[in-house]
Amino acid sequence: VAAYRSLGPDPLVRTHALQALPHTDGKTQSFVLNSILQLCIDAHDTEWLSLVLQIFRLDHLDIFRIIKLDTAVSCRDDDDNSEAHIRASSSFHLLRSSVNVVPDVVTYTMLLHLAAQRRDVSSAIGLLVHMQGAGVTPNSSLVAALTRVLFAVDMPKCVLRILEDICPATSAIQQILDDIQSRLPQSSDMPLPLVDVPPTVEIFNAVVDGLMPLLGLDAFQPILHLVGLCSLEPDSCTLQMFIRYLNTTEQADPRTLILILRDITSVKVQPSGRYLEIVLQSILWPGQSHTVSQLWNDLPQPHVGYFRMGSPAATHQGRAGD
Repeated sequence: VAAYRSLGPDPLVRTHALQALPHTDGKTQSFVLNSILQLCIDAHDTEWLSLVLQIFRLDHLDIFRIIKLDTAVSCRDDDDNSEAHIRASSSFHLLRSSVNVVPDVVTYTMLLHLAAQRRDVSSAIGLLVHMQGAGVTPNSSLVAALTRVLFAVDMPKCVLRILEDICPATSAIQQILDDIQSRLPQSSDMPLPLVDVPPTVEIFNAVVDGLMPLLGLDAFQPILHLVGLCSLEPDSCTLQMFIRYLNTTEQADPRTLILILRDITSVKVQPSGRYLEIVLQSILWPGQSHTVSQLWNDLPQPHVGYFRMGSPAATHQGRAGD
């Protein structure tokens, strides 16, 4: 099913996947149904999405009721009486009574991403409570998805409270969190279920992504400091967000982007084709007189530099004076 996602929703593929569920083990059943779930989310197919949630026995949650009501964006087939549709309906009714597919942490993470898209914090909390009641162990991907829900509904203080829960309890970390909170605009707050997950770069990347629209580049330095205090290192996703922000929001010129890339590239954080694409996009902006040949030799080489704690402007000035 995952292989067919790029080709769009196909009722026949989904139906064959459903029919195979009774002949697989529990873990494979969850994997297959998760693939169909993601396909339905990508296609905004609320009809099939509600069917999948019923097979998962999640049709008593708020997110199911909201999906059932929201049929305006459903990508339904043009012919509801088609052979594929009839076969899918019969497969569903048979599975609903004969197969018990258990949702796993991937299921809840996908649904949290859906809740973030819909700015639906109530459904997100319901999913967390249900997950904990089912004994499903959360992971960093789920916490990252939860932070995106909270940023989507303008609750950054709740995100900071999650960081306070998962990070080591030290005065240095608390001081950084207090400093970030003091710079945030007024926002609503609400109690959250405790999520017992160790801090990871994936979580911090999600936090940076949510803080940038609120604090701009000032979001990077304290979060990178927290990453270091948690004995972690930034990864290529951190670098990509940083460069993308400089390109789209700060409109940094190509040479500045390349010089900054030189300073923050390390053995573990290597530039990829995506970074080169961003640089080339900035070259092609109106008013840019640089050429690819002029800038090619400035691209970062392996094993150079590290993430600095200073601002990009200070980093650029330091490099220019070398």
